[in-house]
Amino acid sequence: MTLGDVSAIVFLVIAVLIAMPCITVLFGVFAPRMASRAEARVAKHPFLTFLAGLPAAGFVLALAAGLGSAPAPAAKFLAAVIGLAGGLTALAGLGGIAGAIGRATPSPVDRERPWRAVVRGAVILELACVFPLVGWLFVYPVALVTGLGAAALSLIPVRAARPLPQPEPAPHIPVAQPAFAVAGPEEVSHR
Repeated sequence: MTLGDVSAIVFLVIAVLIAMPCITVLFGVFAPRMASRAEARVAKHPFLTFLAGLPAAGFVLALAAGLGSAPAPAAKFLAAVIGLAGGLTALAGLGGIAGAIGRATPSPVDRERPWRAVVRGAVILELACVFPLVGWLFVYPVALVTGLGAAALSLIPVRAARPLPQPEPAPHIPVAQPAFAVAGPEEVSHR
């Protein structure tokens, strides 16, 4: 492995880390009902959402692997398209997970810019995924399967999902001002 190979891998990982919050916000903007339903599913039943993602992930992987092993180039192309569609669907569900994480960590800025909760949740999730071994082998696969389950369940119209309540802003606590701020620096006498 040369320095060029290592640099390519490092820059690819950095690009993915930059793109993940952007993609989750993008899905929230262009598919707000789906993102809201996925977030509600993850927030209400995270384990059941993970269990729903297992057969969906198995189906996508089996179909893509089966078509990818075929000798025809068209089948290999179709396998790539199916794998990409499954990955994008999982990313759409990751937007719901990121929204649930972001709403669980409220900030006063969320009232003015509600998308910041999704970005904050996506950054928290991706930093957990980058953590060596535990993030690579446990957090990331579980998050992808749960995201795929959340996206799949959000496509099933069971009943209209109500939007999650927005967190209350932090109360304003007045802080005592220093003497020079009240009187002004020129009015304070120096002895």
